[in-house]
Amino acid sequence: MQNALHVVNETGTLKKVLVHSPGIETTSFTSDEFSSVFALRPTRTSFDYDKAIEEHRNLVKAFEDSGIEVVYLKDLVIETVEHDEQARRELTESFLSTCSVSGNELLGALRAYLEKATSATNLVNMMLAGMRYEDVLDLPTATSSLAQAVGMGFNPHGLMVNPMNTLFFARDPSVVVGNGVCCNHMYWNDRNHEATLHTVVFRHHPMFKDTPLWFEPESSFHIEGGDILNMDEKTVLVGMSQRTEAAAIDVLAASLLWNPQSTVDTVYVVEVEENGTRIHLDTYLNRIGPETFVVDRAIGENLHAYKIERGRKQGTCTVVSLDCDLDQLLALVADVPSVRTISCETPSFNRTVEGAAVETLVLSPNKLCVSANNAIMNRKLARAGFDLIETSLDELTSGFGGPSCLCMPLVRELD
Repeated sequence: MQNALHVVNETGTLKKVLVHSPGIETTSFTSDEFSSVFALRPTRTSFDYDKAIEEHRNLVKAFEDSGIEVVYLKDLVIETVEHDEQARRELTESFLSTCSVSGNELLGALRAYLEKATSATNLVNMMLAGMRYEDVLDLPTATSSLAQAVGMGFNPHGLMVNPMNTLFFARDPSVVVGNGVCCNHMYWNDRNHEATLHTVVFRHHPMFKDTPLWFEPESSFHIEGGDILNMDEKTVLVGMSQRTEAAAIDVLAASLLWNPQSTVDTVYVVEVEENGTRIHLDTYLNRIGPETFVVDRAIGENLHAYKIERGRKQGTCTVVSLDCDLDQLLALVADVPSVRTISCETPSFNRTVEGAAVETLVLSPNKLCVSANNAIMNRKLARAGFDLIETSLDELTSGFGGPSCLCMPLVRELD
């Protein structure tokens, strides 16, 4: 029987991916609320739902036309909690613990509201869409409440819990490593709602029964999927960034190196600087062939890299600082004598990198899915011998990533 999860590289034939299609969570707000609800889209003042849906459908079609099985996160969450009362309770409690609401009165009212959900679909839709005070609370009048009388009560139309409007960035909350998965603790607290959905699926859905979790969202430290790249079954490359802190990498490394279900024996780490829309390792470099990487060479300036292996004592690790340049590091993690790099240095450098030119997704050897907006980089890739599937993602990503951040590979063959 084929493993439900199996990803040990970024370059083999992609067989199965997890996605989330934009839905009610991207429409359940007013125009005045956009800047607070879509806080992670600072350059935009609106979200074109119809355009985003069209972009996502075209991306999914590109996957399916390439023979890739596509499964939807929302469907899996509904299936998970529909017939498993324990999973439903766990999802509810996790949602409550990660929302911005605190205190007995408000959390009690929110729990009661969620428990009124008439079906699994209804419950999941409520969580995705967010909740307003008037939905959850029986708000008093000014004559029966001092807070209301002095103008310090809740705005009935205000959002009590924000919608999960970045849920379509499917690789951030979880990422498969080998036959297991990292369910992440996100940098932004609002996005931990998303991680609760991923986690309940990987803990309870029959498809993923007994799947090892290398990292869990209850961790004290934050880590995100765009900073984790599989090199081979024994090697993982992790970006140490604003979104993925060093302490989280320590936790992940210990888990991967010592868990008997893991095949990883080496974790390489490279420091990643946040710069505009480049926030994860996969916006600076991606492996697109056995000896080929697409890179933003800015990551090689003042390079800080490390190698983590098992320590002598059970459960411990050894960390060694590496004295190397970018090409040497890439050859080391790829386990090859030398590498070919395709970089995005061009006269239109800023436009190229801000359009997520490095954020490519390998569909199969020599076949890449890329953002159609990156004409300069795409010409370079084509001249290098790669077949390209170009798709427009401007509304979905707003420059924050490309095809690989919009899907989470579940099964990928060896090179």
